Amino acid sequence: MHQVAARGGSISLNPLSAIPIHPGFVWSQRSKSELEQPESPFLTLDMADKFFSMALLKGCTKDHPIICPMGSAAPQIEGLNFPPMLLCVVEKDLLKDIEMEYYEAMKNANKDVELFISPEMGHSFYLNKIVVDMDLVTSAKTSELIEGIKGFINKHRKCPFILFISIFLIRLIIRAYFDN
Repeated sequence: MHQVAARGGSISLNPLSAIPIHPGFVWSQRSKSELEQPESPFLTLDMADKFFSMALLKGCTKDHPIICPMGSAAPQIEGLNFPPMLLCVVEKDLLKDIEMEYYEAMKNANKDVELFISPEMGHSFYLNKIVVDMDLVTSAKTSELIEGIKGFINKHRKCPFILFISIFLIRLIIRAYFDN
């Protein structure tokens, strides 16, 4: 999402806004949340490592800008043109620390970024339809997330295009583009 939003801002695409949901940025070394947060059915360290290896170009490490937009190999955030962004983070995510670090980097670079935190929830909690339908807390948190996104979209709907896509889909598209 970061790469697509930055590239969109540097060409005539100019998306109205970007909404990364649990974007999954990492450093090459494990963060505190990766080491201490409980794994979930939607994200384990092994799963995350496999997703990242699929998203990276051959021979690249987790320090690549696609995975680590705050790293030394990435363009400086201050020099990039971003649309307004709603960063959605969950409290019980293995990748929460790096996502929060990304939020702080965006704020420190004076980018228009808002933060939506889903307390007590884990990575991609809203994808398990059975739990969303059966568990009142998960259902309520899913509704809150949807309402937060709707509110952000309504706030920024002056233009016809909103960048709203899964980070891993974007990474796979980027990888396919650069491999050819």
